[in-house]
Amino acid sequence: MSVENRKILLLLDNAPVHYFDGEFSNIELYFLLPKTTSKIQPIDQGIVHSFKLLYKKGITRNLSMGTNIGTLSYTDELTKFKLVNALPLIIEAWNEVTVDTIKNCFNKAYNLFSESFFN
Repeated sequence: MSVENRKILLLLDNAPVHYFDGEFSNIELYFLLPKTTSKIQPIDQGIVHSFKLLYKKGITRNLSMGTNIGTLSYTDELTKFKLVNALPLIIEAWNEVTVDTIKNCFNKAYNLFSESFFN
């Protein structure tokens, strides 16, 4: 990414696993205050909700294909559903979360950004 001269702002909560003592030339880390509510965390303003809906849609589609082909019920299909089945659906769901959804969630959380900020 530094080759493309992109500037990146990475928002992190104060979880101990996010500790980093180094520096990046093109990435700035911003740590949210401890015990901040979901009101100021963009991911809680609709990004997760959108992702979960898309993921559940993918699971339903995946299970309906399996039950239409064979004789297994949804319960039987869910019993067979493994992490290896979930990963492609997770990737697909995340890729379907729109840029507009992310922009709207940041704006809802911070109300800082004008449209020109994202262009």
